[in-house]
Amino acid sequence: MSVRSFLVSVTAVTLLGASAVHAAANLKTPLGALRTYAAAIHAQSVPHAMACVSSTGKREKAVVKSMLTMMVANEHLSKIAVAKLGPPTSRGGKELASASSGYKAMQTKIKHATVRIKGTEATVTMPAPKGTTAGKTGILYFKKVGTNWKIDGERLFHLDAVKKIPAKALSQRLEMSDRMAGAFNAAAKDIQTGKVKTWEQLHNDIYLKMMAVMNMGGMGGAPANNGGAGGGPAGGGMGH
Repeated sequence: MSVRSFLVSVTAVTLLGASAVHAAANLKTPLGALRTYAAAIHAQSVPHAMACVSSTGKREKAVVKSMLTMMVANEHLSKIAVAKLGPPTSRGGKELASASSGYKAMQTKIKHATVRIKGTEATVTMPAPKGTTAGKTGILYFKKVGTNWKIDGERLFHLDAVKKIPAKALSQRLEMSDRMAGAFNAAAKDIQTGKVKTWEQLHNDIYLKMMAVMNMGGMGGAPANNGGAGGGPAGGGMGH
C-alpha cells in the first residue's frame, strides 16, 4: 500500500469536516449528529467527536478513541500543509488537502441528503458524485441512544471484529494507531519549523515516519488494522 493510498484510506472516514465545534452539540436528529461530528473532527476535538459515536464496552470505546485520534491528527496535518505549502502539487497532496477542504463539499451534499428513520435506527444517504450512483459508501448509519442520535460506531469502525481480537493483539494495534497519529502530528511540526517546505518533501517525510512507526511495532512493514472502515492503518506492506 502506498503512502498516497494510506492517506486516501484515512481521509475516507474523515469525509466530513466543519469550521468549528458548535457551541452546543445537536444530537436531536441524525443530521444534527452528523454536523456535530463533522465539526468536532475539523476542530480537532476527539472528546466532542466521541460523543457523537455510539460504542459499547471498554475495548470498543478504546478503538473509537484511537481511530478518532488518528483522524484528528490527519486533519491537523492537512490544515498545516494547506496553510504553509500552498496548493498541493501531487495527487497524494490533493488527497491529504481534501481532509481540510471537505466541509464545503459536505455542506452542499447535506442539503440534498436523504434521511430515513425507522424506530431507533436511521440512515443518511449523501448524494453521489456526478455521473455515479449512490452505493454503500454514500450511506451513514445512526442509532438513537436515549434521546440522542449518534453515528453507529459498530458499522463505522467494524467494532464487531474488535470483540474477536485477543487483548494483547488489540493493545498492540491500538498502540500502532496512536503512533501513526503521532507521525502525522510530527510531520505537521516539520512543516511549521521549516524542515519540510514542499509537498514532495512532505510525502517523503510521512513515508519515513510511518516506516519508523511500523518498525518500532515489529510489524515487518505491515501496519495494523484496528477494524476501522478504511480509517485506520490498513493491512499490507507499504510502497513508496
